[in-house]
Amino acid sequence: VDHLMERGMGKIAILGLGYQMGWVKFQATCAAQTPPIVIDDEMAQQVVIAYREKYATIKQLWYDQEDAAIAAVRHKGQVITSGRVAWAVVGRFLYATLPSGRRLAYPDARIDARTTPWGAEKASLTYMGVSGFSHKWQRQHAYGGMIVENETQAVARDLMAAALVRLARDGRFLPTLSVHDEAVCEGVPGLPLSAFDALITAVPIWGTGIPIACDSWCGPRYHK
Repeated sequence: VDHLMERGMGKIAILGLGYQMGWVKFQATCAAQTPPIVIDDEMAQQVVIAYREKYATIKQLWYDQEDAAIAAVRHKGQVITSGRVAWAVVGRFLYATLPSGRRLAYPDARIDARTTPWGAEKASLTYMGVSGFSHKWQRQHAYGGMIVENETQAVARDLMAAALVRLARDGRFLPTLSVHDEAVCEGVPGLPLSAFDALITAVPIWGTGIPIACDSWCGPRYHK
């Protein structure tokens, strides 16, 4: 709080490096902030190295999920499980079945050879999708960090959806909308926030072990 630039850089690191962001993009993302956070090449590299050493299990998760997805494409008809995600090819889709049972779909997945930034040849998972750059339907390259981001955001949405259903069924709180990671409800004045918190943070059976917390507030109108 007292060092806004350090806080900003730390937030970028936690949110971006968890999905395999490299040091060049990390440096550029910092520079794009307002005000810009300017760090040299050595500092950017040190931050990435420090993150991957501290969170080695996250780094391993990238590789485990990418390996499982590639194995499922290579061995069509088999279900390849990695952690609590199951991969399988059905028809023209590569599916990742999440803990909730919902599936992410990657159309026309295949394995292509790719040259890494450091010059090595690597088997790479590709699929058809809308490019974030050209906005056209074209072949996309998938990598471990991107796959983990897809899974993480999808599981987060599954948790939010389950919470909204619990709130609606409870009857004391009327869900009106969700905004990113916020559930917004109308409720009777005077209802304890602890009741709301309990409904939000209840862990579904499929989510056993996931740490869920919330920070709630009550007011006459919604605001950010």
